[in-house]
This record gives sequence, structure tokens and C-alpha cells, in this order.
Amino acid sequence: MLKSLPRYTLRTLSLFTTSSGNPETITLTIENSPTGFTRNAARDVVQVVSVGDNETAPTASFHADYDPTSANENAGNPDFRLKLDKVSQLPANITVTAGASGSGVQATGYPDRNSGSNGGRYDYWLGAGASDADGAITYTVPAFTTSGAAGPVMDITINDDAYFEDNESFRLTLSGADADASASATLDYTINQNNSDDQLPIISFETASEVSFTENGSSDLVGTIPIKLIDSSGDALVSGKDVTFSWSVTNADADGDGVSAVVNQDFMLKDADGNDVTSGTITAFTDPPVYNVPFTVVGDNTAEENKKITITMTIDGSVEGVDATVSGAVSVTKTIQIVNDDADPEIQFSQATANVTEGNSTGSSDVVLQKVYSGSVDATEKTITLAVTKAGSGDRAATDNSNADGDDYDVATTISSISFGASDASKVITVNADNDDYYEQSEEVTFTIGSVVNGTSPTSNDNIVLTINDADSAPVVSFDVANNE
Repeated sequence: MLKSLPRYTLRTLSLFTTSSGNPETITLTIENSPTGFTRNAARDVVQVVSVGDNETAPTASFHADYDPTSANENAGNPDFRLKLDKVSQLPANITVTAGASGSGVQATGYPDRNSGSNGGRYDYWLGAGASDADGAITYTVPAFTTSGAAGPVMDITINDDAYFEDNESFRLTLSGADADASASATLDYTINQNNSDDQLPIISFETASEVSFTENGSSDLVGTIPIKLIDSSGDALVSGKDVTFSWSVTNADADGDGVSAVVNQDFMLKDADGNDVTSGTITAFTDPPVYNVPFTVVGDNTAEENKKITITMTIDGSVEGVDATVSGAVSVTKTIQIVNDDADPEIQFSQATANVTEGNSTGSSDVVLQKVYSGSVDATEKTITLAVTKAGSGDRAATDNSNADGDDYDVATTISSISFGASDASKVITVNADNDDYYEQSEEVTFTIGSVVNGTSPTSNDNIVLTINDADSAPVVSFDVANNE
């Protein structure tokens, strides 16, 4: 006779298994009061059966329907989204890293704002602004998101700044944040700088006024002429682009006096290493946006005219309207005055007195005008003109009646206008002493320096006294025998 088996009840908890889940369990439990037998309370009446997952982790990638590759800077934040290639019952965490793209001008992320010449400037950030310390965020696709469906909008912000700049790019790179998802995709994004809201910088000399540099003796004087980027109000405007320009001397005689400044003799346009420079660049994000054109006044010991030159600044046609403009500039020309600091020489007679005998002429060392320099000055570039006057003097004044009978001397040199060229050290005045038949006293004539142009009036030897000595013998006094009775 067969006996009936004892009856018991299994209470089963069954979990639906999806891909990429942790191992799931089935729990078998014997009821507390089975029929037909008595449960041994000392024995385990629960059995757990583990059901392992044989699915691979989902792979994340950019969703083509939502991931733009470029947009204008002022168009707002891009709508980046990710998708999974399969459903996951677990949230999929993806690390998104931003960095340099493969080509073009590189955008600056928040973590790099203080590197290089950025000066705190940045073009985008991930996450909540200042918390973007490493240029990376964790993007999460929620559990049970349909395969291929778009996840949430990525937390990335484009900085709509006021800099006029080039289009800039950055690259987003995906990687799995943990074992529950994998990713390796990249996406390059370009921030287009249509610059409709960013002002094109104006390049200009900083001021329109003339500038003066005074010589520094025999030593060179190094100065600068500032060129600046400005906005339409004339205020400094930092630009996001390099601005290259050039300059040249367009007028070496800007004051029109006929005396031109000579490069490398009166001034130089050289850098600190002695190289000629005719162009420069205000690099992107330079603050303040100023370039100092080097200008050197060459030191000398030469008296000369003050000189003026005009420097003109230009930009290439490929730069105009693209990187900067000269339209609206304060000035694209600069007049520079070089002020002489060397004293003009005095014009003096070489001696205070001289002598000549009737019938003779003065020699080359008698009545001589000469340049006399002071201090370290040893040359002049100027043509010096002056007038000399003459007048009889002393106890017996000599007379000059323009070669008429009875005069005592004639001046062979035109003394009403005497000219010293730049290289002339002296000028000789020639005086011819007339030879008469009169026995007479010595006679005197005084020559005096009058007005001096481009030179300095004498502080000594401003005149010379020329003594004309008689050449006739004293008469012999005797009786006139023929007429004496």
C-alpha cells in the first residue's frame, strides 16, 4: 500500500531579469505548517537560488539627433545628449571630458582660464561653473532608458563673452565611469564667433598730439610711441585675436624748415637687441592692449636744429575689418619732435688787437672770426650768419672812403653778411691798408660783431682793434737857401 507523500508549499519570489543587471535571486521557503510532516525548526527552511547575468554592459555614444557640431557663441548652450545601445536596469554613468580638438583655434575651458595668456578668460565650462575644476563631469543615463533613446541634456555652458575673436573648438570625450557602462566616442564642437555682438577693435596711436623727446647729451635716449586697441568711445578694448600692424617714417621734415631728421643719425627704430623694427603685434587678450613702438633719440655733441618727423601706422588689407580696423582711430600718424640740447657755438674774434703797415694787407691770422664751442659740444649742423661793422677809433680814427683818395684802408671782405658753413671753423677778414705819402700817426679802426643767426653772440672778443702803422719817414726840416736872403 502506497503512502501519500507529505505536502509542503514553496513560496517563490521571482525577479524579472534584464540585461546588464547585478545577479538576481530566487528564494525558496518551506511554509511554517506543512501538511503531512513536521518541520524541523532547527533546520534551514530557506533556499536562495542565484540567477547570474550574462549580458555585457551597455555602450554609450553621442545621440546624432541632439548633438550639434557648431553654433554661434551667442546662440545659447548646445544640446548635447547621449544614448545607450541597450536597455540597462542600472543607471549608466559616463565620464565626459572636455579638451583640445584636432584642429583650428582651441577654445579655453574653465580649468585653463589662468594658463598662458588667458588671464582668467574662458570659453566654456562643464557642470556648475566654478565647480569645473578638472574639465570633466559624470553624465547619467537613467535605468531602463529605451535602447537608442536620448538621455538628459548635458550640463555644459558656452561663455558669451565680449571678445572679438576667432572661431574656437573643443572636443568632448566619453569614457565609462564604472563597470556598468562603457564609452569611447568623441565629438568636436566649434564656437562660431560671428562677432555680431563683439566690437571690432580699432587700432590707433594712443593720442593724436605731437610728442617731444629731448636729446640726452651724447647718450642715446630710449622712448616709446604707444599704439593701442580701442573701442568706438576711445577706451581700451582687449581683443581675442592677434592684431599685426606696421609703421614707417613718412615725413622726415615734418616742420617744413628744410632740415630733415636722418635715421640712425638723429633717431632709430630699433628694439632692445639693436634690430630694426617696422612691425609689431598686439597679441590676443593682452591687457592693457598696448604695443610700444621703440623710438631712440641718438645722442651726440652737435648743435643742430630741432627736427620733426611723422610716423604713419598701417594695417594690411587682410587684417582690415577682419582682426581690427583703422576706421575711427584717434590718429594713424604721430608727429615726433627731436629737441636739440647742444648749445650753438659763439662767434668771436681770435684776438683783441692786430696791426698792419700801410701798403700791406692783413694776413690770415690777423682779423679772424672763429667758432668757439662750450662744454662737450664739438660741432654744429647749422649755417651761421652774422654782420660785422667797422668804425674809426682811438686818437686818430682811420677812415674808409671806399677807395677814394685820402682814405686809410679798404675792407676786401664783405662784412655786412658773413656765413659759416657747418664745417667752417673760421673766417678771415682781409683789410688793405692804403699807402699814402703822408707822414702821420698810427690810425685805428675797430671791427665789431653784430647780430648772429644760428650761433651765439660772443661773451668775449666781440671786437678787434686794427692799428694801421704809417710807412712814411718823418720829414726833414731845413732852410730854404734859395729863398733866404
